[in-house]
Amino acid sequence: MCWRSASSGSCSAASNPADVAARFAVLEEFAQRDLLERLRLEVLLEAAGAPESPLGRALAAAITAGADKAFGAAVEDLIEKRDALIAWIERAGGVEPAIAELSAALGVAPAETLETIELKMTQSPHLPVAEWHAIATLLAAGSKRECDQAARLRAAAGMPAAARAPTYLSV
Repeated sequence: MCWRSASSGSCSAASNPADVAARFAVLEEFAQRDLLERLRLEVLLEAAGAPESPLGRALAAAITAGADKAFGAAVEDLIEKRDALIAWIERAGGVEPAIAELSAALGVAPAETLETIELKMTQSPHLPVAEWHAIATLLAAGSKRECDQAARLRAAAGMPAAARAPTYLSV
């Protein structure tokens, strides 16, 4: 089908209403990405401007927990799932009750920090630090990979308690 321009009388497929709708869809997608990028920047600036606020503390924890690229991907994923997140927060009765619900599901206190969780992990009665060297000795008698694990476990055992978690988690 040919769409005639009223001004020139020439035939053009570009005037096709379906083509116009497709262009609007592209514009809407661009506008949505632009809006999301602005919102992300606004939230980051707000968090950076108030580092002791819940948002500021969340940003600090997120940045230390992962690379900027990983953090950006997590934020994008959260934005994509915002309807489910909003519904959960509303069902829980607000942000604080939602945090309490999430904390209960994870088995941690709402006020618990990454540092206290890591400390508890490395001071577990299930694998006490006092036994790490003995376990490393057993591992060292195994394959190359087990020997590498033994070296990391020994290194973690020799570190101050607050610094052990990253090395311990690499075992």
